[in-house]
Amino acid sequence: LKEYGMDPKTIGKKIKDLRTSLKMRQEDLADGIVSRSYVSQIEKGDASPSYDILEKLATRLNCSVAYFLSEHEPSQHSPLAPALLFQAEQCLEQRLMDEFSAVMSAIKEHSLDNTAICMKEFLNARYYFEDKKYDLAKEHVEASIQHSFPSVFEYRAKAYNLQGQIYYQLDRHQDAMQSFNNALQLMQQFVTNPLLYVEVLLNLGIFHHHMDELTSSITYLLEALQINKSKGTFYKSGEILMTLGVCYKRIGNIKEAQNSYLKAFHAFNEINNERLKAGILVNLGILSNLTKDFDHSLKYIHEAIDAYTALSDSSGLLNAKLELTEIYLSTQKYDEAKKLCGELLSFELKAPTKSQLFIVLGRISSQSRNLSLALEYFFQAKAIYQQTSQNSKLKKLYFYIGEAYYLEKDFESSAYYFRLGSQFDLN
Repeated sequence: LKEYGMDPKTIGKKIKDLRTSLKMRQEDLADGIVSRSYVSQIEKGDASPSYDILEKLATRLNCSVAYFLSEHEPSQHSPLAPALLFQAEQCLEQRLMDEFSAVMSAIKEHSLDNTAICMKEFLNARYYFEDKKYDLAKEHVEASIQHSFPSVFEYRAKAYNLQGQIYYQLDRHQDAMQSFNNALQLMQQFVTNPLLYVEVLLNLGIFHHHMDELTSSITYLLEALQINKSKGTFYKSGEILMTLGVCYKRIGNIKEAQNSYLKAFHAFNEINNERLKAGILVNLGILSNLTKDFDHSLKYIHEAIDAYTALSDSSGLLNAKLELTEIYLSTQKYDEAKKLCGELLSFELKAPTKSQLFIVLGRISSQSRNLSLALEYFFQAKAIYQQTSQNSKLKKLYFYIGEAYYLEKDFESSAYYFRLGSQFDLN
């Protein structure tokens, strides 16, 4: 505990309060983890358990290890309230939404101190965020931040971290950046929870990646990996490595991208996360396509399609099939690509997916010298990019448009779009 800057007596009191509120004996808590006498020493503050032991005790007490590593004192109100709140948090982690609602409804408002109110509002915000009700999530996260003053630093950091994610979904990017930076500042100055620090850095990395600030993204992600390494933890390491792989791919460092993806696949395999493993397979397929290793590319994508089918994940399956159209293009299987595009267009598609399909159809039409149809598809994709502010994706599209005009022998229009594409390098 000294490594995390924590007071063993505070930890011990939290463990004892939760154990007694759950009517659990010391031997019940200790069973299969440590001896009963060692639990007694921990509760008195006379022993400093390892992180691994602390994590096992937290699981048995239906709470998060983050509770033990937080800086605030145990509640002086009902000790059952924090136990129920952490039980609710575990329900959220496992996406047991009905159970979450039942646990939350069992918590009596009069039994909550300010810290518990802050946590309850934060959990409600997470619940609505998971349900994609971002306006409701925003209201609850603001209430959590309000109740975190003056000194509940950890939950304020958690709330700012979530608020950044909510603002991003509401397209309030400047506000999202401010919230993430607020969370990071609290982590650097007041909060000693290394897992939360890793999560904040991961979210900053993801945010900067989406904003096309790839150098900043990689910096935050590498720092998150370094914290995990220094603490001997693996918290969200798969997500960190996967995002790093995407960043490295976008800056053209294919070797580092592939290395990151393979490490991420191993990390997700360790925790049996089949959905994220399937996502890695898609990314490995994309990389193999870029390096013209078409046999491996098809192998990875078909494995991803099988995985998403088994998971009944329609969104992931759609994305994997979309990447399959790109491989068909690369291997000049235009009929297969066109047929698959037609199948995908029959679904209700989000703007990014639809724009990518239009580009594939445009390239197919261009290859078959149906240039007017190719330009029609390309301009539909261009309209979507402009409407959704995806200007960074216009560069490659402008070159496709310029190439189509060139094949039509409209050299003036061709030169115009080639120049537009080239300006992205200058900017």
